[in-house]
Amino acid sequence: MEITQPNAETILITGELRPIDENAIQVWRMHGFFWLPVYLTPVYIAAFNWWSVESPITMMLLAILSVMLLLFLFSWWLPALRWKHWRYMLDQNYILLKYGIFFKREVVIPFSRVQLVDTSHGPIMRSYGLMNVSISTAGGDHSIPALPDIEAELLRNHLAEQAHLHDVDV
Repeated sequence: MEITQPNAETILITGELRPIDENAIQVWRMHGFFWLPVYLTPVYIAAFNWWSVESPITMMLLAILSVMLLLFLFSWWLPALRWKHWRYMLDQNYILLKYGIFFKREVVIPFSRVQLVDTSHGPIMRSYGLMNVSISTAGGDHSIPALPDIEAELLRNHLAEQAHLHDVDV
């Protein structure tokens, strides 16, 4: 019995919108938590400059409340919503990206317009086995976040093959 390697046609081209990996929620939650001090800096500046709070206890309570609110917003609620609204579909001639929480975007990228396909991942994404796939065209750059490593590599290779990027001499 011969073992065949999976390819993009059998795995990715389904004609249906596919979600990104659900572990993206955890990765984005960690990202939000790590960036929380940056998000809070304007809150602290505004609190110290605009409010004439005499009591350090009141100031501490305001700081704790703002940390809790922003932690919930950036590290819990938004990542789950972002994952829920992120979908993509690979067709025979194009790739479709649908995403956005408040402002919905639907992008169709014909393979003939693709100039560069790249994958990337940082240490947190690597620990979850996830990669981002970046697609560059003359009209701009697009990214599919948080795909499983194997799926991302298959997608990258398929897009490069369909765009004839392997045939280009530099």
